[in-house]
Amino acid sequence: MGKLFGKLFCLVTCTPAGKMVLKILMIASVITLIIDSCEGDYLNEPTSKGINSFSFKVNGQKWVKSAVIPSYPFMGINLNRFAESWLSGFFQGDIEGDNNIPGGIVEWVILQHLKISDLPKTFSLMGFADYPELYGDIDTSYCYLRFTFFPVNYNERIIFSDIVNGNLEINRFDSICSGTFSFNIASDKDTLSITDGKFDYEIKYY
Repeated sequence: MGKLFGKLFCLVTCTPAGKMVLKILMIASVITLIIDSCEGDYLNEPTSKGINSFSFKVNGQKWVKSAVIPSYPFMGINLNRFAESWLSGFFQGDIEGDNNIPGGIVEWVILQHLKISDLPKTFSLMGFADYPELYGDIDTSYCYLRFTFFPVNYNERIIFSDIVNGNLEINRFDSICSGTFSFNIASDKDTLSITDGKFDYEIKYY
């Protein structure tokens, strides 16, 4: 078996035809990564298929998945004393077809164990400005959320963390996490209406 593997390895790496196959495979891998990081399409309806995308509206304007930084939900285990597991989302988006600026990030975390039998489950929202604030005595029945807005470039940001109203719903939670969200959120200077939020992702583990 070892000799056979050696011959196959040499065939793939040492012959012109084998090297061409390797080049094609490498190019295909790069193309796959580029496609996966490309800007997303606006989701007209909620889905639960693991399509790895999301969308929402900011003051009525359509925002889609950004190509700048990958977005994802991920699940962690044993976060201090809060819960058996926790679920968090990081969704970076920008105006549909508008070259990434202005852009923004919806970040949220649920600090409790989710059971499939409890779904769909709707969470009321509570705002947070900085992650360390989550490590005090908090009510784990809420979904904690903030919106970071980049009006001009990614060096300038405005944190919106004062929830006026809204909720986030988890529809599926197994190998795939999908759901919807809608909320009004304020900074010290302005208020944004973020509506029609939908996400559908394969879960990453932390």
